Amino acid sequence: DPDPDPDVVTLLSDFDGNGLAYTEAAYRGAAAPAGSVVEGGPTGSYYHLLDGATGNNGNNIAFPATGTAGWKTATLSMDIRADRISADGFGVGFIDVATHGNAIVRPGAGGFGDVEERYLVSNSVGVGFRTFNGTNATVSYDGQESADVFYVLPAAEWIPVEVSMTRNGDGANLSASINGESVFTDFAIAGAPDDFRIQIGGRTGGASMDLDLDNVNLVTSVVLKPDGDTPGPDGGTPEPDEDTTERRSFGLSSGGEEVFLLSATPSGERTDYVHGFTFGDSAAGFSFGRHVNSIGKISYPPLKATSFNASNDLPRTGPLVITEMMYHPANGSVEFIEIQNISISPVPLAGVQISGIGFAFGPTAPELIPGEIVLVVETDPATFRSIFNPPASVSVFGPYSGRLSNGGEKVSLRLPEANPVALEPDLMPSVDIADYNDSSPWPTSPDGTGTTLVRILPALYGSDPNSWLASLNPGGTPGFVNSAPPIDWRAAYFSEAELLNATISGPLADADFDGVSNLLEHIFGTDPRDASSIDLPTVSMVSDGEETYAEFSYLLRQGLTGFRIRIEASSDLAEWKNAEGDFTIQSEVDNGDGTSTITARDENPAGAQLGRYFRIRVN
Repeated sequence: DPDPDPDVVTLLSDFDGNGLAYTEAAYRGAAAPAGSVVEGGPTGSYYHLLDGATGNNGNNIAFPATGTAGWKTATLSMDIRADRISADGFGVGFIDVATHGNAIVRPGAGGFGDVEERYLVSNSVGVGFRTFNGTNATVSYDGQESADVFYVLPAAEWIPVEVSMTRNGDGANLSASINGESVFTDFAIAGAPDDFRIQIGGRTGGASMDLDLDNVNLVTSVVLKPDGDTPGPDGGTPEPDEDTTERRSFGLSSGGEEVFLLSATPSGERTDYVHGFTFGDSAAGFSFGRHVNSIGKISYPPLKATSFNASNDLPRTGPLVITEMMYHPANGSVEFIEIQNISISPVPLAGVQISGIGFAFGPTAPELIPGEIVLVVETDPATFRSIFNPPASVSVFGPYSGRLSNGGEKVSLRLPEANPVALEPDLMPSVDIADYNDSSPWPTSPDGTGTTLVRILPALYGSDPNSWLASLNPGGTPGFVNSAPPIDWRAAYFSEAELLNATISGPLADADFDGVSNLLEHIFGTDPRDASSIDLPTVSMVSDGEETYAEFSYLLRQGLTGFRIRIEASSDLAEWKNAEGDFTIQSEVDNGDGTSTITARDENPAGAQLGRYFRIRVN
């Protein structure tokens, strides 16, 4: 299809005289040298945005408008010297041209302040990186500011910073990263300027601070104009497009292929950046999208629905899904795969394929009605029935020619679909993918001990370890519909949709970005959805006779079951040991809000130890 959104790449400045002009404005409450271009950056010269000043001091760099009207996506990238940042912070502003023109905008009055650093500018978007503690950022639009989003500022020399916007109706979704680590992803704002320019600013708040910049780039995709022209290289005067069909048209094969994102300099020279993936047969109306599971593994599965200019939907699951697998049976047992129809309509089994084991249902296979289960086994179906005794109403198919890997592999269910290309064979798009493993955090007992992998809920993504449990009994429950697991503690904080997304509701996720995982907040009696609800353990020193002891105090939610909580100690923050035997409970105070405050004392006198650190482990 014709590409309606050509990219415009603008090198705002590399401070070697090759980029577009910039305007500097310095505002200082005390005498200080102005910013300057200095030799020795990653590609030559670089710019001192702030240089050795103290007090409420700082300055801005403003770049002129670059023809961004009609933008759909915009990405600002630059290199910074993070190790020089020792005080308050810096910000990136996407300044509304219609409101502010090309003149430098100063949000603050007098000396620099938070509004300067966070770019609280009318009709404009700002991203502020607070660096006095090195760990929090904010997003603003039209003077409205978000809550803090926490991150870790790496100790490095030159590192990349990237801020991107994607149109979402009248608003936009923002993402930012520092040194390749995400600060926030798809943060929704209510509005966005129609035509913007870039302004970068920073300040000191009572301490010396240098922020060095280099390689400031802006990449935008803009809507194609009615006459078919794209903006010129300076973002202004358009250039006529020649051989438009050859340059702009492309097609993706419904039978699968590879897609790569490449990078080039403004002069067209290819850089080393390459990112891509391979996709298989595509079902009509379903897209493929980037998905990160609960352990950080990236894949590109089919998605439940398309999501233009918005965060990707969850991976597609169904109408058929794998609900149980015996992939490494104990001696004398056999492999099997259990499949269920989780849709509201019958699904024909004829032609359905199971990748990884070389099995396809024959043309006489029946339909599977909603909720119905079928078993596919590696041995003769009659032999399997004699071993596992599944319900007589459950059909058993087999044997299959392949074997499930004992160490883990990708198994997918593929349903036949008519090929849009005449006379070509049916497509076989995947409707469920289970990319399992035999190592933690996947359940490990199904690896040879006789238990099976059991899907917790059919709608959960099959390639996430949080979607599976080990069966309670050897042999599992082939042919039986497993009851839904008991409602867990997360249901008190998260919606049904959120419970399906481990990046939000997973035990180790941090839904309110306060630096404490959901599980620990639940254990300590705080709210994982409220960043202001936080109460961390404390250590204090108490005297008893001639000795001094460490006391460890922490909140604990009352009525907890199914968790093990213990104190661990270390002398070097590297090797931790169970210290439960070293502590005695001194008090347990009921706080009247469903929590208790526990105070435990280390029986080892503090004076006899060079240094000791404590933590709480929850299993």
